[in-house]
Amino acid sequence: MDANFSLPSFSGICGLLQNLSVSTGQFPLTRVVVFVVCLALQGMLPGCVVSQSTHDEALQDIQSLQAANRTLRTALDTAQVQRKRAEQGSPVQTDNRRLREMLSRSVTDIRGKAGVWEIQYGQVPMMVLTSEQHDRMRIMAMVGDESLAKDADLSFLMQANFDRALDARYALLQGKLWSVYLHPLSTLTATELTSALMQVGNLVKTYGTTYSSSTLQFQDYK
Repeated sequence: MDANFSLPSFSGICGLLQNLSVSTGQFPLTRVVVFVVCLALQGMLPGCVVSQSTHDEALQDIQSLQAANRTLRTALDTAQVQRKRAEQGSPVQTDNRRLREMLSRSVTDIRGKAGVWEIQYGQVPMMVLTSEQHDRMRIMAMVGDESLAKDADLSFLMQANFDRALDARYALLQGKLWSVYLHPLSTLTATELTSALMQVGNLVKTYGTTYSSSTLQFQDYK
């Protein structure tokens, strides 16, 4: 081999390879690879010399790649955590559209517009009202005139709200006695909605007898 043979300069090699790598943003990696190859050949070919400036540039590129690798690893770790949460059934926020879909699985008669629906659950007519802005929803069913509350003794209804009504409540509005269920809209699940419809309906049906939304009843605390 000719003793005067020398490899192209480091910058020259990088210039030739830049067009192959610039579209993918991998030029720093190309320069590092060339640097490593030159180091490997340096002991074999006398003409292959790595200058101090080339050495410094390559080290800077290696550090940049290490920083980029750490950033990429962090992003991958975050994505993996999010994927695992999704696989574990992390709750999906409920809005009017999703609530309408959930209602359609429990009732067949749905009238009205988004956020103001009239439904029929069993034999009990109900209203479902929402506010996406304030993240609230409620289910209401009329029990009768406000005079029913007086007949039952208002204090007795308040006691029923505590130990027998559970998640639903007896309430007064505009001269009427209602069965009402309240909940944040975004966190409402299909299971909670099914339970809410049942409880609101039961409070209407059991008025005058057990005043309860289910068979569960809290014991008196004395």
